[in-house]
Amino acid sequence: MNYENFDLFLFRHNKHHNKILQIQPHKMIYCELTVCLAGKLEYRVDNNPVTLCDGDIIFITEGQMRSRNGSNDYADYVSFNFRCSSPIETGTYFAKALDKEIRLLLMCCDESFAERGLNPNVTLALQGILNKLHYNETRKSYSDLTMAIIRVLKQKIYGKITLDEVSKNTFFSAAYCQRVFGRDTGKSIIGYFNELKIEEAKALMIQGGMSLVEIAEKLGYDDYNYFSRLFKKQCGYCPMQYIGSLTTK
Repeated sequence: MNYENFDLFLFRHNKHHNKILQIQPHKMIYCELTVCLAGKLEYRVDNNPVTLCDGDIIFITEGQMRSRNGSNDYADYVSFNFRCSSPIETGTYFAKALDKEIRLLLMCCDESFAERGLNPNVTLALQGILNKLHYNETRKSYSDLTMAIIRVLKQKIYGKITLDEVSKNTFFSAAYCQRVFGRDTGKSIIGYFNELKIEEAKALMIQGGMSLVEIAEKLGYDDYNYFSRLFKKQCGYCPMQYIGSLTTK
């Protein structure tokens, strides 16, 4: 996704407080992303009740009505408040969406914020979380053939692949696979394959222990500069900047 005029102005991790702050009903003039790590949060969004439990995530956009019940019960949650002039294409409620990558990005936010307050690294981590939610959401409406193609691509994530190989593994012609895949995703099979590789590269960076060149080679890129250009095209920043968002300086 594109993030034009992105302005993160509040980051809050409510892990050392035994009270959930009440939010009175009001129309949002900014966006909120909240991740519930433990406990329960009770929201109303456009007058619809939304309850967050362990691992749930909520995204509330500018213009929506929002309120939240106060409570003396303990809840561990992380909230981001921000503005963005370009539309963010994602849903409102994500059940059990807290996976390993998002959890690690939140840990990086904690560390970076503790060291330097709000800074570009926290913003990059938040954008990574939004990208992951968007990626997970768009997969749900794919056809069986597209999902089969994605499984083949994931099996080949550390190597190379051709359309002929996709055809042999799905028992459909390469042209038909490309047509159905493009209809479902709006992307080419090879283009999507590269996007999967970049997401895997980010996961490897989070794990640590490998250089960027080693990560590129592990994913089948013989030319690191080409890998770096693909990474920046997809994420909006280079691999070194992403590494920076995972470490405090």
